[in-house]
Amino acid sequence: MKKKCRKLMSWRMIILNLILPINLVILIFILFIQIWYLQFNTDERGLQAKRFLAKPLLEIVSGNQDERNIPLWLTSVVLEDGRVLYPFTNTHLMVPDSFPEGFKIQDYFITLITAIESDISITSFVYKGQRGICTFDIDLLPSHYKILQKPRYLFNLFLVSTLIFLLGAGIMYKLKKEIMELIKASNRLKNMDFNTPLVAKKENELFSVFNAFEEMRLELNNTRHLGINFMMSVTHDLKTPLTSIRGYLEAFKDGLVENPEDAADIINILLGKTGLLEERIDEMLDFSQVITVQSDVVNEIFSVKEWIDGLIQYFNEESILYNKNLSVLEDYPEELKISGSSKQLNRAIINLYDNACKHTAVNDSIRFSVAYEAPQGLIRIRMEDNGPGVLEEDRKRIFELFYKKDHGRNSRGMGIGLSSVKFVAEVHYGSVACHESDLGGACFEVILPVFQDS
Repeated sequence: MKKKCRKLMSWRMIILNLILPINLVILIFILFIQIWYLQFNTDERGLQAKRFLAKPLLEIVSGNQDERNIPLWLTSVVLEDGRVLYPFTNTHLMVPDSFPEGFKIQDYFITLITAIESDISITSFVYKGQRGICTFDIDLLPSHYKILQKPRYLFNLFLVSTLIFLLGAGIMYKLKKEIMELIKASNRLKNMDFNTPLVAKKENELFSVFNAFEEMRLELNNTRHLGINFMMSVTHDLKTPLTSIRGYLEAFKDGLVENPEDAADIINILLGKTGLLEERIDEMLDFSQVITVQSDVVNEIFSVKEWIDGLIQYFNEESILYNKNLSVLEDYPEELKISGSSKQLNRAIINLYDNACKHTAVNDSIRFSVAYEAPQGLIRIRMEDNGPGVLEEDRKRIFELFYKKDHGRNSRGMGIGLSSVKFVAEVHYGSVACHESDLGGACFEVILPVFQDS
């Protein structure tokens, strides 16, 4: 199958490389055939003359004196006996009774037009056995007729055609090389080689394609590293409590725990470890649901007040359970609406609340505030606490996936909670940031655009 694809691609490239030069060759060939055809004499209705002169000469020698049918470049038509057929003057030229042997009629008329400054050319014709002379102004000839009169025009045409042919062949050759580079790059990606960059040598027709391909490579490489980090993080965070649980269970098995009080303490520890395992698994499940939000977002339009009231009710219940001092500030019109997924946004805001609960002690303060900024059409949601806060150097990186080096907010989990909040906010065309709160701890701020009826 691979050989067949390569063979097919090879034939396509050959056709692509030949189609422009072949078209140019055909065009040039047709042009030269036309020139060659016009150079030959024609014999029509008793007139023997150059093909390009036949039509106007027939108009003149047949007695038609309508100058509208005579081209401007035709200056005179004279028969051998001296009769001037054109211009229509009914005059005769004084010509010798006899020409010397070997003397051509053209030579006689050439002497008559040498004083004329215009670029006049002369040619002979025969009409019903009688010879004649026709003169015409080359400067007034159409371009395709000028080529017949001056060889340099024909040479220039050949030169230009050759240059166009070579230029087209050169362009096609370069395009072929660049397309082959793209094919090689796609094969590298197919073979999971995301480290070799693809850089366009210079700006050309495929420059944007090269850039898009390179951006795709970087994105794939980043995704691969995220997957590796995810597996390492999951493995480490799950293995640690499992190892501890295994150690305690082996102690039970080996009879090392005989005191019932010690056994009860160990059972409580085991329950705590299994709870930690459950928490880690829930984090992974939540994250897996969040990262599919971009394709699964339901463009529902829901009321901001109903959404916020539901969150406040949940926070009040949880605050009683965890002994937190919750305060709520609301400043927005009740008619505001948001377009998106209320389920995903609920998960993101609740994630921030759970984060605040984990990093505050009993009876500590948590403040949830919602405000509307009318000029920008934005709703600003803040979750603040008086916990340890976030170091300034960690505030930008705290939303990165698997980032757990801040020794605070992300250090207890797998480093995916806050990154999922960022993901949901951005999918809803919003943003999230971390600041210092006037309560003394951290302030996480989510900004979302409201739905505009217009």
